[in-house]
Amino acid sequence: MRSGGSAQPTNEPEEVVAEIPQENRPFTSLTPKPDGHWLVLKIENFHWAETAWEVKRKFMDEVLKLNFKVKIAIVDNPVNPAVELERVLAHMVIERNIKKIYIDGKKPKWYERKIKKILRDKGISVRKLKTVKDSQYAGIRLADMVAGLSRSYFDKKNLDKISKYYKRLQEKIIVILE
Repeated sequence: MRSGGSAQPTNEPEEVVAEIPQENRPFTSLTPKPDGHWLVLKIENFHWAETAWEVKRKFMDEVLKLNFKVKIAIVDNPVNPAVELERVLAHMVIERNIKKIYIDGKKPKWYERKIKKILRDKGISVRKLKTVKDSQYAGIRLADMVAGLSRSYFDKKNLDKISKYYKRLQEKIIVILE
């Protein structure tokens, strides 16, 4: 006998799992861990700016059902992006019990250095900062959706399509810094 089970057949009927076409599959799922205390969030990988509206719509329908809070900073064409980043983060990063900070890996090096300086000034360990690809972490894809939806709303683009989704997002916003 091998570990993991016996070779004896069972009398239980086999369970048939329906095959779901790709376009009908969910973009998000929450799966309980075996201990029952935590859930694993899975968000399928796609890039917000390069994705068709129908995919975005399905994604938002699912993601906006989740329990999360966001902070949004609205910045119109900053003359000095590094100074503006410092101003915004000084007001946005106020929590003391930060476990990790993930940054989308597509940012320039000055961006990461500036964030590390701001964290050090606030007494937060820079070891908590990690540059990642959006394909690695569902939270980055969630942040991408929030940024894309907010930008469309504030730029007044496609309001007929996005207004209802932004209204749902507003329930999750705890800070808007303009």
